[in-house]
Order: sequence, then C-alpha cells, then structure tokens
Amino acid sequence: MDGNRWPASPVEILRSIRCRLVASDPSGGVPQQAAELAFQPLARRVLDRWAGRETGTGFERIGLALTGAPANAFWLDWQSPHFGAFRLASAAIGRRATVVTLTLRPDGSLDISQNLLRFPGREDLYAGEMVPNISYGRMVRELQLSQQLYRSGELISVNQRLSQQGYHMATEMLYAKWTDPILGCMAYFTRRRADEMEPDLAQADRDVRENQHLMQVTADNLYHFFGELPDARVIYGLAHEHKREEIFSDLIAHAEIPVLAESVRRLATHTADTALIQMARSIPIDQIWTLTPAGNER
Repeated sequence: MDGNRWPASPVEILRSIRCRLVASDPSGGVPQQAAELAFQPLARRVLDRWAGRETGTGFERIGLALTGAPANAFWLDWQSPHFGAFRLASAAIGRRATVVTLTLRPDGSLDISQNLLRFPGREDLYAGEMVPNISYGRMVRELQLSQQLYRSGELISVNQRLSQQGYHMATEMLYAKWTDPILGCMAYFTRRRADEMEPDLAQADRDVRENQHLMQVTADNLYHFFGELPDARVIYGLAHEHKREEIFSDLIAHAEIPVLAESVRRLATHTADTALIQMARSIPIDQIWTLTPAGNER
C-alpha cells in the first residue's frame, strides 16, 4: 500500500481486497474457483511494542496471502472499491513458487509483477538445470532490473531497433531465465521484436547467425525446462513453424492463457478463436501482463 492519502487505514483497505484463484479447465470448459485469498498485514508481532495494535505503517502496509497453486495456467480475479475489478492470468510450474505482487496507490493506479522463483535453500531441486546455482545478488539484480526495463520499453529505441545497451541487457535477460523463466520470455520477445523490423545493415552476417542461434537455443531451453509455462510454449511455436499449429491449438483447446500480454497477442494472430482474439483486444495497450476486465471468462 503506497502513499499517504488513503481514505481509510491501509490495514482496513488490505482486508477489503478480494482475490479469487480460478483454475482453468483442462477440457476447455468454464474455469472453476479453486481458492479465496484473504490478505493479512505483515505486522511486527515479534516486538512487544507492536503487539496488540495496528498502526497501518511499516510491514502492516504489506498484505500477504498464501495458497497452493493449481497446475499450469490459472486466473486471479481481483476486486476492490479502490482499484475496481480485473482478471490477471497467472501460472505455476514444478519446483517453483508463483509470486504475484501488486503495488497499490491512493489514486487507483497499480503496478503488477509476476515471478516464478526457486525455493531458497533447495539447490538440490535445480541440479538438472543448466545454471543450478544462482547467487542472491544476481537474482535481485535480474528481478529488479529486467521487468522494469521490459515494462518501460527502454530496451528498444524509437525506431524499434535495440540500442547497444538494450542489446546487451536483452542478452543478459535471456540468461536470466534460470532465475525466473518469465524474464527469459520477456527477453525473447524484446529481441524478436527488434529482429522483425528492418535488419541493421551494419550488422555482420556472423552476428546475425549467432543471434539466430541464441534465440533458437533460448526457445528450446524454455520449452524443455519450463514447458508448463504457456508463454514458453508460445515462444517454442514461434521458433518452430512446423510445430506451431499443434502447440497453439493445444494451448487454446485447454484454455491455458499465457501470463504476458505479448504472448496472448501473438497467439491471437495465429488463430480464428474469437474468444482469444477478443481477450487480446481487451488488454490495455500499455499493459505487459494478461490483464482483462472482470468477467472476461474463457
């Protein structure tokens, strides 16, 4: 809860937020409610001077709700008199925690972030990944920097070409998929968008080939290691034209909606499914996540 002009105590507003976790039906039917999330403030109860009273400051401005996530894709239905109602696509994959964060402000604006994070202290779970050990410092840098740059569009210049710094950062983000697969998907789309524009005539043939190889490897690794994430399958379908129709049709048939708006928009361009096309159109143009008006059922 950011800011100081709330009409009530931040604790009261946190407790007024309603969030339903709605699981997608694998058969393509109507999603079913799986859980109701109740937010409670992170109060400093361990300190005697904080015990038994709520001030609406410090950790009490942070609301937390925990539940088991259903397999693969699901929805979060949010409702509050202070920011309205909307649906947010989310996802779960094995051996990772799905972390969704909303930063709310008194003017009704909000910021959203989503991550699929490793469980701390469980390096044994990731021995099969290509980067089994990731330092805390590297993780924090990649999580904080990558989503902000992707959201702001700062990686790509006004003519849709990657700046030199943007190219370097997008490459770093490709490798950040081991920290969070969603970051890898963001980086893939950033570089693909730039590559789809008019080629840079100054770019050497070897650089072009190396870039294409890196993009292909990224798509394959996302699919192989994180294929439960719908966005990873969208990317694999884009990279492998002979598999595209099969993969995209399967995602639509099982109502597995990607978490990134760009994934949904690209998926919608390869289908005649009117519900998916309408969903893609309903996402605000400046929104990086698959966020739609409440009641946009699929």
